[in-house]
Formats: sequence, structure tokens, C-alpha cells
Amino acid sequence: LFYDTNSNAAVYPNLQELLLTLVLCNDPIERVYVPNIVPFPSLEDLKISMPYPFADDVLLRGNRATLRSLSLRLDRATVAMLNSSRVFEDKRNNFKVSISKDIRANDIHLVSKVDMNQFIGNMVGSAQSLELYHMIPFNELIAAAPQIHGFKHLQNLYADWLELSVFNMLCLFKAAPALVKITCGIFNLGAELEGIAFGDLPDYIASTYGNTGKHFQVWNKSSYKGTDCKDTIEPVILLALACPKFCRIEMSSDFVSDYRTRMAEALLSDKYSKYASRVSKVRSYVC
Repeated sequence: LFYDTNSNAAVYPNLQELLLTLVLCNDPIERVYVPNIVPFPSLEDLKISMPYPFADDVLLRGNRATLRSLSLRLDRATVAMLNSSRVFEDKRNNFKVSISKDIRANDIHLVSKVDMNQFIGNMVGSAQSLELYHMIPFNELIAAAPQIHGFKHLQNLYADWLELSVFNMLCLFKAAPALVKITCGIFNLGAELEGIAFGDLPDYIASTYGNTGKHFQVWNKSSYKGTDCKDTIEPVILLALACPKFCRIEMSSDFVSDYRTRMAEALLSDKYSKYASRVSKVRSYVC
């Protein structure tokens, strides 16, 4: 890939998309060094659906300013490479990052907390769109977003099977003020809110967190097919009170009819009726 038959460096000045994949191979990947080459100076879209095969940052050299989309499987070597390459330092518009844990990697747990925090902090600091797949170790970091100096540009977050509380979401809005859409599960209020008298909670959210998620519009929970929609009613009401532009919830077709019935009943109750005009603007869609 990086040398011709005469061992001269190969450069691809016009290449914009690169996909590396490995099919039906259970043998360990031999990581090779490729020094002193900038092979892809115009690269915009890099997808690596295999263990990172190099022992250095050869794929990311000279293209930090051009890269628009980065999709990687994460293992210990990849974390170290991304931290050393400083690929996330150049802020850019419409930068999309997709990260999944390599299911064959058994060393991700060996990454130090300092290195992982550096990786997450750098990544979310530059990404406008962030997708996390099977990244259970990241849950605590995302839930503790205010402690990470990043998320400033984040508009779209997809985190499969990530379970956040309403309180986690309110903290996330503070750390990610530009957030527009999130795909995740929200299953409870959070211990920080559960101590508040049930009838006073909407008033508390409206007065304390109103306008916190000022750009947030869409919550997609369509991948959570096993979730009873009754667990969705109160989070939607409370998020509507904290997010003035929240207008759309997307869910599985299995639950949308029941959700609409339960929400209509909730907005007729004494607890929520005074907020009915606001919450009724949040429309439900099958996705």
C-alpha cells in the first residue's frame, strides 16, 4: 500500500475516501511501522473496520485539516495512536466521529484512565457528530460530561444502549450547549431528582433548568424495543420544560400508539395539566 515495487514511497494525492477491512482472519494483526511518508494528504473519510494495523499514525499524517469523517474500532494501540497523532486538535466543521470497541480486542481495559480521558476529551472537543457503539466503559465519562473539557461543538450524539437519567441529560446539555439530537435510552430521573417531591418536580425543572438545552430538538429511542413506553412519559415532559425547542421523539412502532394515549392522559392530570400547551408541541414519530 505504501511502497511500489521499487520500494519507493507511494503517495495518493487525490484519494478522499479509504476503507480498511479484514475478512475471516483470526490471527493476530502484525502492526508495522511506516516512517517518513504522508500517503493521503487529501483524505476526508477514513473507515477502519479491523484492528488498527500500523504501529504509528501513518494514516493520519498530513490530513488533519482535510479529515471530515473518522470511523474506528477501538483497542489499546488505537487509543495511543490517536492521542499521539493529535488528529482531533484541528477544529473543523461537520466533523463526524464513529467509535466502536473491537470485539476481538482484549486489551481495551488496560488503557489507563488518564489516557482514556484524554482520548474522550480530545475527541468530543472537535466532533459535531459522535457515534459510540458497544462502548460501555464510556458511560460514566458521558454521564460526567461537565468534568470533560469538550462537547462544545457536539450537535448529534448516538450511543447505542447508553442509559442516561434525566439528570444526566440536564448535565449533558450544560456540557454540550449545541446538542440538537441524541439517540440513547433515558430510563429514570436520577438520584439527584428523585428526592424532590413528585408533584413539585416539573416546577423545579422549569425554574431551575429552563432553557438549559436551548438547541435540543430530537430524542431518538427507536432502538430500545424492550422499553415500556410508560417510562418515557415523565422524561419527555421534564425535557420539554428544560429545552424550549424540543419538538420530536422517535420510537419503535410497537410503542408509539400506547405512548400517545399515556401522554394524553398525563397532560390531563393535575400534576402536568398546566404544562400541556408546551409538552403537546413534542410530537411522536415512528422511526
